[in-house]
Amino acid sequence: MFNLTRQLNSLQTPHSGYHWDGSNRRFFEGWYYRVTLPQEKQTFAFMYSI
Repeated sequence: MFNLTRQLNSLQTPHSGYHWDGSNRRFFEGWYYRVTLPQEKQTFAFMYSI
């Protein structure tokens, strides 16, 4: 189990997670997940924001 956890942690980017601090100031943050299908030579992304 430890080895699997270590592998999963290595896949995360150093800045993963939300950055909003809960304050009332104006704030925008956008995220995306890129999906690549090499056999189809296609790439697309799902995007969302807060």
